[in-house]
Amino acid sequence: LVIGFPDKLRFFNILMDDLRPVRDFPLRGVREVRFSNGGNLFAAAQSSVIHVFETYTCRARADLSLKCHTNKVSSIFWTEDDEAICSTGADGAIYLSKLGDSSNHDNEFQMKGVHF
Repeated sequence: LVIGFPDKLRFFNILMDDLRPVRDFPLRGVREVRFSNGGNLFAAAQSSVIHVFETYTCRARADLSLKCHTNKVSSIFWTEDDEAICSTGADGAIYLSKLGDSSNHDNEFQMKGVHF
């Protein structure tokens, strides 16, 4: 379980009758978190940047971070094969970004004045 708090992002283990904190990440104001379909990665949106982490080691994957949006990211969706992330933002843009690709985004759709 990953929960965004105003001052940090927290990763928890779910036990029978308890939540045990595993790791804190120094990310402020995270409002959207999504696990990959395989569960080995999770993405967290902090303002206009999407950070990607390994679930089992909690290691940040800076090589997979996405900096496409010019305003806050409002939703994250992993493709079925977990090789790309589709994101929408308050800037009226939708990006399909292949992870690990230096161009950072393959497909872009933008409609000014529309808030996703």
